[in-house]
Amino acid sequence: MASTSAGATPPPSANQRICPRCGREVLATSIRCRFCMADLRDDRPQPRYGRSTPERRRWFPQIRHRWSRRRGFAVIFLALVLFYGGRWAWVHHISTGQPLPLPASDAVGMAEVPAATWPSANGGRNQARVTGASPRLDGEVAWEVTLPNVVMRTPVADEERMYIVYLDSFGAYSLDDGSEVWRISRPGMLSPPTVVGGRLYMALRTGQVTALDSATGEYVWTARLDEELFTSPIVFRGILYVYAPGRLYGIDADNGDVLWSIDVEGNWGEAAPVVDEGHVAVAARKAVVVFDRETGGRTFRHPHTSITGLIFGEDFIYSVSPAFAAGIDPESTLPWWEGTRLYWNWLWAFGAAPEPPRPEVEWVSRVRPSDLRAGTAFTLVFRPAFDGERIIASDTTGLVRTYHGTTGVLDWEADLEAIHGAPTVTPDGLLVPRQESLALLDLQTGELIAERPLERLRTRVKRWAVVVERGTFVVDEPGTILALR
Repeated sequence: MASTSAGATPPPSANQRICPRCGREVLATSIRCRFCMADLRDDRPQPRYGRSTPERRRWFPQIRHRWSRRRGFAVIFLALVLFYGGRWAWVHHISTGQPLPLPASDAVGMAEVPAATWPSANGGRNQARVTGASPRLDGEVAWEVTLPNVVMRTPVADEERMYIVYLDSFGAYSLDDGSEVWRISRPGMLSPPTVVGGRLYMALRTGQVTALDSATGEYVWTARLDEELFTSPIVFRGILYVYAPGRLYGIDADNGDVLWSIDVEGNWGEAAPVVDEGHVAVAARKAVVVFDRETGGRTFRHPHTSITGLIFGEDFIYSVSPAFAAGIDPESTLPWWEGTRLYWNWLWAFGAAPEPPRPEVEWVSRVRPSDLRAGTAFTLVFRPAFDGERIIASDTTGLVRTYHGTTGVLDWEADLEAIHGAPTVTPDGLLVPRQESLALLDLQTGELIAERPLERLRTRVKRWAVVVERGTFVVDEPGTILALR
């Protein structure tokens, strides 16, 4: 074997080569010198991933030259813009929502209920707490009945009977003499029922929606929703609208079939929905959400927390909370960029973007519907009422405030010292259950018109006044019914 002369660099072995910068031996497949980190690809191009085939050697370097990380990000960003932009255009401008399934019959509904009845906890389908009957404050006591248990929820009534919810049962009482017509055991009932068309519709905490014959108390049908239910159902055009936390259901009022369901933001649902011919509005945890009644598509959203009640007026949807009242046009729609509102709010909070525009509403009150007065340990805000011109808000401290229905300006306020139940709008004025009387206020000025003395209640004990054509019925929480005719 021939020897190498002194000082000469020995030739590299078969699997090695010489680095052109530092002159040291490196592996023949290396693309970078491990000693001086020189780039060896110009000296001998090597495939980047694994062993290359002859076909790959011809086109891979060309594609690698054209492609770059910056161009890759640009293409991915453009694809996302096209995808979400096309999706937005399809949803808002191209596609039309499919109509929701219809019930077997649309003959049953709260729109057909006589005005002088009280079909649900807050009156008719618009939940305005309005009755067409006049209160008999100066009438005689027709009868008085002691009930078997404590009354837990607002009573409801039709033309013949009143329906009372107890802790673990439910009963019907004749309006003629207060006699018990029937009573059934029904635990888990946390919301008042709704009586329409000879049937009682009940939503239970156990997730059941049940229809009873109002005359006999016999079961007609039962639907299981697997949701905790806390609100009264509303019946309109043959559909039973049931609002569960995070979901709105449409049930056939005739046979109990679940027709459809709609996702609602949040996990709160304690105020009954309100319905008109074109829209359904629900009080979610942090907003009033409006849906199209025919397609179920969300049309509007107004941020509003701690909502105590919704009302569907002639032209507006009214929402009331202890902090403020608002009037919402049901025809309002969301802006095209509504999906980015959350991220826009984040950027605005950190000073990186201007303040996002607020959703368009007709008005928001500047005066709080309820004041937390000094020395008041517990304040309950009652369900609001609407007389066609003004919104009436009240709380247990005795404060009554009314707002103009089209502007939200404070109309008048009154201090009745203590209120034990939600007020009701009657043809003669505003009927307010107080601690030791029923008070009737003038709807124009708030002045006291008439008053009927009653037995004094303890603090925080509820009192309900149900005004129907057959008379005025006062129900006290400890378990009594007083009929005035």
